[in-house]
Amino acid sequence: MKNLSIEWLIKEIYKRKIAFLLVFLFSLAGSLAIYQFLPKKYKSVGKINVSPKYFQNPMMMDFLPTVFDPTEMKSEREVAITGALSNEFLLNVLKSENPRFEHLSQVDKDFQILTLKKNFEIFRENNSVFVIAAIGKSPERSFELCIALINEILNKTKTDRNRYLEQLRDAVKARIQSLNGNQMGSSSVNEVRQQLTLLESQKKERMRTFSANHPDVVALNGKILSVKKLLENNVSENRVYNSQSIDPTQKTSDRIKDNLEEDLMKKYQNLEIVLDLDNKEKNNYVQIIDPPLRSVTAVSPKLTIFLAFGLLIGCFLGIGAVAFLSREELLEEMKQNKRTIDSLSKNSHDRRFPADKNKDYITMDQ
Repeated sequence: MKNLSIEWLIKEIYKRKIAFLLVFLFSLAGSLAIYQFLPKKYKSVGKINVSPKYFQNPMMMDFLPTVFDPTEMKSEREVAITGALSNEFLLNVLKSENPRFEHLSQVDKDFQILTLKKNFEIFRENNSVFVIAAIGKSPERSFELCIALINEILNKTKTDRNRYLEQLRDAVKARIQSLNGNQMGSSSVNEVRQQLTLLESQKKERMRTFSANHPDVVALNGKILSVKKLLENNVSENRVYNSQSIDPTQKTSDRIKDNLEEDLMKKYQNLEIVLDLDNKEKNNYVQIIDPPLRSVTAVSPKLTIFLAFGLLIGCFLGIGAVAFLSREELLEEMKQNKRTIDSLSKNSHDRRFPADKNKDYITMDQ
């Protein structure tokens, strides 16, 4: 029965192939038409590279380890890059697109910010390379959004680094001025001890977040070691000059002050050079290695999905149309099959019970 129905269906499809093809092509054309009128989304993708030098402290380069914790460096890079996708950046984009954005309610503003944020993607390709992607309603729109985010990353990373270096420079300058304005004596040794206490507290604070191999922790260890050496030299010199008429504390304090001032002046000059170079040049720490392009292929909706849908629906509707047009022949086929089954069932019953039939004839003759 199953083979017979399949054979019949194939025969009917071949017989009514024009109707089948018309319905099939109509369904396929309908799915393509739906795809054509649906709003499209395009994606523009670029790549940037974050140099490890971005996280170096110019005051502590001598103490940077040759091996650093890669996990911490990855997290620092990720924070530096993803921080550019802030609400402030999204607000500026929305304001540039819609002059009446400020007049919207806060609920509408928040909704548009969340919707726009979903159109951006930032993910790491390897240790130092990040992929920046933006989705828009047109190739030009996605390209503009991607360029805007990359420029925001470049500007933000450069601004954050300059602000950090300026804070270091101002702190060093204030320290130099305080050294020049103080009278040297036993108080300078106390200042060195206070500086050691401060450095140790900073190290303890950093150790709560970073490992012992982190550049900042290693740099602080170097500074603590240098200050401890100065204090040890101070103790030894006090013993040497203890029998002399010259005050050993005064002489040692003057030498400590000169060493500190010389060290701070070198760091101050180094910071000035780094800041001057960073302000004159472009962002040398975050570079574009693969600029975004205008995509001509939509990422949503996908054409292949609509083609597969149209082919599947076309086959089903084509078979349905053939079955509808051949319904009378189908009914006749079903009736013929039923008669055949009934006839075979009756013949099988007569062969199984022949004795009962003869007994009925004898009874009727009597």
